[in-house]
Amino acid sequence: MDNTGNIESNKRHGYTDKAISGGFWIMAVRITQKTLGFLRTIILARFLAPNDFGLMGIALLALSTIELFSTTGFRSKLIQKTGETRDYLDTAWTLELIREIGIAIILLMAAKPIAIFFGNPAAVHVIRTLALANFVWGFNNIGTVLWRKSLNLKKEFVWQLSGGICDFGVAVVLAFLWKDVRALVYGFLAGQTVRVIMGYILCDYRPKIALDIEKAKELFSFGKWVLLSSIVVFLSTQGDDILLGKIMGVTALGFYQMAYKISNLTTTEITHSISLVALPVYSKIQNELPRLRDGFFRTLRLTLTVSVPMTILIIVLMPDFVVVILGTKWNPVIFPAQILALSGFIRSVMASFGPVFVAIGKPRYDFEMNLIRLGILALTIYPLMATWGIEGASISVLISHLLPLPFSYMKLKGLFQIGMKDVFSNTFPTLLSAAFTVAIYFLIGPFLPSGNFQGLIIKALVVSVSFAIILLLIDRIMQLNYLSDIKTMAKKLGAKFGKRQSI
Repeated sequence: MDNTGNIESNKRHGYTDKAISGGFWIMAVRITQKTLGFLRTIILARFLAPNDFGLMGIALLALSTIELFSTTGFRSKLIQKTGETRDYLDTAWTLELIREIGIAIILLMAAKPIAIFFGNPAAVHVIRTLALANFVWGFNNIGTVLWRKSLNLKKEFVWQLSGGICDFGVAVVLAFLWKDVRALVYGFLAGQTVRVIMGYILCDYRPKIALDIEKAKELFSFGKWVLLSSIVVFLSTQGDDILLGKIMGVTALGFYQMAYKISNLTTTEITHSISLVALPVYSKIQNELPRLRDGFFRTLRLTLTVSVPMTILIIVLMPDFVVVILGTKWNPVIFPAQILALSGFIRSVMASFGPVFVAIGKPRYDFEMNLIRLGILALTIYPLMATWGIEGASISVLISHLLPLPFSYMKLKGLFQIGMKDVFSNTFPTLLSAAFTVAIYFLIGPFLPSGNFQGLIIKALVVSVSFAIILLLIDRIMQLNYLSDIKTMAKKLGAKFGKRQSI
């Protein structure tokens, strides 16, 4: 009996250590990627015009649209599936290769019609170059999925970083030389090419063309809900871009996409990193509902602790950030970015739900949640955009993220038998800290310097320090042990780092 308990304890600690290690590396991947992307955006915003970003946006929309309707969901299935999955890799790789080559061919053929739809002939070359990038990406090593399944993500960090550095370097150099959209396009192509090459250098698995019909059927059976969910996610996240680009033009699309990039740069990316780690961990305990429930609330608390202060920072700093960093030509992005920051916060919360649904083999719930979101966006986007332009589009996106939350709660309530008291106890400290932080800023904000780099740094420090102190005080006064998971993670990461340093 004791031996069994020890085995279970060791297994539990093993999952925890792997989750922490995996979380560290995937967070490093996302933060490094987005930092490079952020720096690239800032630098390129100085050299390129909003129209250039709009052209790249059109090409990426075209690529995303075609990719969307051929989404397989194979990689999610390979992560979710218990037991050995190597026997499925060659079949999955073969089907994905066929898919990516098909997408490249369709993009080449559709480049002119897409450019005509958006009324901008210059988009043809951009779309065709992205078709080449997609063809190259079709040969990426399917074996890299094993890193995420086993939460062994150090190699993924190197893999993604290599592509990000190449994209950054090529785009910045070409922006300085050419000062047009080609910098964005060839940077993207270079980054994808390097990732494909590094995938084979870092991963010892060598895929080969093979097709096992039974395994393909199993993969497609799971993937159909991922496909349907991907379709509605795309339409709800990119539908606003398509409509806005068609009605208001490429320049307005450039402003809107810049606002979206800045507002979602940290909040959703960091919290999505948490969710990416959560999926393989949840999959291992998918039949143990009490542990799954506990894991979900831990993920939610960590998500809120990261996303709440980030959201406040984006909203507070946006006017100074645009003036000081991007330049006054980007002033139209300020208010939309602030609205989209709130939307990004809600997205980060919703990102905690999806991995639970997928891990227990019910991706249909994620599809239904996103379908509701799409319906709300479809009803509100045009009238709000027609009235208030890109600000109206931003408000529509915010509403479409906010209203589906009750549906997600009801699904989780049915799975875990949770009540509003459970939700409140796990969210109250962070939200109360946010309220006090905003109040403090509004009291002292008018006395802080504005419109310069010094003011930007001071405001960031005021918000960050205020939130951290208030959350610590609430946690200690109410004896909630709310920060115990963060402290545990910090200690374990410190131990890991110290061990590496001593070696």
